[in-house]
Amino acid sequence: MKRFVKGDRGAVSVFLIVLIAPIFFFNAVLIDFARIKLAERESELALKTALDSVMSSFDVKVQDYGLYGMDAGQTSMDTIMQTVIKNNLPQGLDNNSYTYTDTMLESISAAASHTLKEHPVLKQQILEEMKYRAPLELTMGIIDAFTSSKADAMMHGSVAFAREAKKLEKKIEKRQDHIDKLLTAAKSIKEGLDSNLPTYRANLNRIGNETETSLNDKIRNLNQQIGDIESQISFVAMQTSNNPATSASLARQIVALQNEASAKRAEREKWEELLRLLIETKKSMDKLRGKIQKDKESFDKNVQPAMKLDHEIKVQKEQLVSKLRQMNQRDTTDFASVKVYGDAFFNQLKQHVLKVSSAYDRFHSSFNLSSLGQLDSTQLSEMGSLLQKLNEMTSEHQGNQAERKKLEKKAKQNLAEASLRIAKRVTVACVNSGAKYDKVQSYYSAYLPTTDSLVQYPQEIPQDPEEMQEHSAGFSDLLMGSIGDKLLDFRDKLYVDEYGLSKFNHFAYVKKGIVEPNLSKHKLKNQEAEYILYGFNSCEGNLSAASAELFSARFLLRMTEFILDPTNAPLKATPWTFVLGAISYAALHAATDIVELLSPENHPDGVEIMNRPGFDKIMLTYKDYLRLFMLIHGNETKMMARMQALIQLNTDKDLSKLATYTEGNSQTSVKLWFLPGIIRVLNLTGIASGEVQKNRFHITKSAASSY
Repeated sequence: MKRFVKGDRGAVSVFLIVLIAPIFFFNAVLIDFARIKLAERESELALKTALDSVMSSFDVKVQDYGLYGMDAGQTSMDTIMQTVIKNNLPQGLDNNSYTYTDTMLESISAAASHTLKEHPVLKQQILEEMKYRAPLELTMGIIDAFTSSKADAMMHGSVAFAREAKKLEKKIEKRQDHIDKLLTAAKSIKEGLDSNLPTYRANLNRIGNETETSLNDKIRNLNQQIGDIESQISFVAMQTSNNPATSASLARQIVALQNEASAKRAEREKWEELLRLLIETKKSMDKLRGKIQKDKESFDKNVQPAMKLDHEIKVQKEQLVSKLRQMNQRDTTDFASVKVYGDAFFNQLKQHVLKVSSAYDRFHSSFNLSSLGQLDSTQLSEMGSLLQKLNEMTSEHQGNQAERKKLEKKAKQNLAEASLRIAKRVTVACVNSGAKYDKVQSYYSAYLPTTDSLVQYPQEIPQDPEEMQEHSAGFSDLLMGSIGDKLLDFRDKLYVDEYGLSKFNHFAYVKKGIVEPNLSKHKLKNQEAEYILYGFNSCEGNLSAASAELFSARFLLRMTEFILDPTNAPLKATPWTFVLGAISYAALHAATDIVELLSPENHPDGVEIMNRPGFDKIMLTYKDYLRLFMLIHGNETKMMARMQALIQLNTDKDLSKLATYTEGNSQTSVKLWFLPGIIRVLNLTGIASGEVQKNRFHITKSAASSY
């Protein structure tokens, strides 16, 4: 025994046993840990594969629109996931094959979300679909058609010219209103003097140096003298009755007294008539003075504004002539009908009115012929010459007004004719689809994230030339605001717009064999893109709005074409009558353009942007103009909601039930070969993530998949 204890034989074996035990322990743990990691990897791949399998069951009808969404129920999702996961774990392999793990599926759960009803989801899929199908060059090419040819700048220039021409016309009208009033006042002053001064001169010659006081004194003296004579006649008559012997001589005395009284009465009547003449003359002069003062006030009130407007008209006329010369790139005559009086003319007229009114005031105050002499015929004659010139220019203005009204009438007739032609084309194109619109509008309300406030796009062509000109100017303003350095910021919007034009039909749709949904079989025939853009609940409403906006664009281009044509240079026209001529021309030709654009079978290349010598021949189609309108004012939120409504109408698929995102969870387990307790301890430290139940390690995995 002592020898066994003290001996060293077998010491190495003991040492190896002590050393191998922890090594075995470490290897056992390492093997199970490696198997756990392998099982985790298998579980993760199986879960992802299962989710991909679930997502592969997308709806083929909406896939025609480049959209992916699935309408799998919870039971169907769970069944697919369970089957796929099992088939991708070792438990689904052939029993004869050897595996390092026995990973088994314990439980699964799945949830689908983010449906195609959500606009961010829809937009992302649209961008993915269109970034390969709708390169930016498509819309950029249309924009370039306007910018490279400088059509945008030309339109903007013609709009500015028309607006300034209208402002000038209003100033001319306002100036003429002041001139009419001051002319009426000045003519009234002159006519009052011309008609009354000869009478006053004759009356004053009769009155002489007499005054109202002197005449009253004379009349009073004569009345007293007549009274004395009548008293004497009564006294003599009494003597005759008392003394018949002297009756003959007394009778003669009475006759003499009666003759004297008659003479006095005649003289009194003369002075009374002269007094009446003096009083009537003064009343007439007072009345004329009041009238002249009132007329002068009216004259003074209007002459200064007329002068100010006259100066502004001169400056604005020169600016318009210069602008037109720059636009035409050649010299042109000025607008001869736009008369400018000049400050000297008005100042001269003011001086004459002041002179004659002041001279009359002095005459009125003094009431004698010497003062009347200051109102000589030369002054009134010179004043009459100025008034005659004003009167002639007023008559010429009235002639211009008559010409303007004639042109306005013609422009209105052309606009009415254009409106009728386009309305007939729209009526023929529209079919009875009211019920379909009721349904699509109910879908639209469900897909719109916010309450809709419908923008009332004009559905009719304005019949008033000025209103039509300003209405079309809005196209230029919006286009200029959309073109420029910020155009690339609209990349996403351009893709959404192009999606609306490529996946849906429109008024002038012509199928060209492109691989797209069969647009001709859509429930709203040849009107979907217009509905997407304008949103009216009728075929006529949407097509009328599109036609009206298209007419505005073509009208502006045709008006610009007329203004820029040097052969249409104005001669004696005012700027506004020149613009009216352009409006009349544009109305007729724009209507023809619309009919051609809406007839792609006869005009597949569209119409030329602008027919002008030296201008590049660039053609745009109806669809090109819709692209522009969508870019200019299309509301992306409302447009996408209308697209969703149309997709549901055509496919009978509720996009709120078509999910694009799936999350899944799975729990699997793998059998532990060695030391489950040690793995449980390692799991508490975080080295292994899972849960040990008896001799199996349970693994939980999460994953997500989306289109």
